[in-house]
Order: sequence, then structure tokens, then C-alpha cells
Amino acid sequence: MSLVNHFATRHPSQPNYLDLFSGGSQGVKGDGVPKTKFATDNLASELFKHNYTFAGYSEGLPALGLSKQAKALPVMK
Repeated sequence: MSLVNHFATRHPSQPNYLDLFSGGSQGVKGDGVPKTKFATDNLASELFKHNYTFAGYSEGLPALGLSKQAKALPVMK
């Protein structure tokens, strides 16, 4: 698989990340915290299933596994 010339398909960005990670947007249309947890197969679950490991990095995530809206961080302009 090559990600050369891979472009976002919609705005805001969160649905694009879900497309890449799980093959679909999971019904998410915005950047807010999703209302439900996802149960669909995804990149990590497929790797684990075949005895590979997976690690992710989320810039600015205030806590591991955060499932609620975090306070907005200030933005430099």
C-alpha cells in the first residue's frame, strides 16, 4: 500500500483519519468526541490478530484513552 498522493476527502479532519485507520468514517462528521465507541475492525485490530503490535500517537491528547471532550488548547496566531 502506498500513501503517495493521499488526500483528505472531507473537512473537518477527524473523519479522514478514521477513513485511513478503519476503512470508513464510522458515521463521524465532525471533530468532536464521537457519541459511541467503534466496534469495527481497524488497522490495529488486524495487526494484533496476526501477532503484530501497534502504537499510536495523538498530539495534544491529555490522557490515555480519553473518552470525553478535553479543554481546548490555546492556538497561536
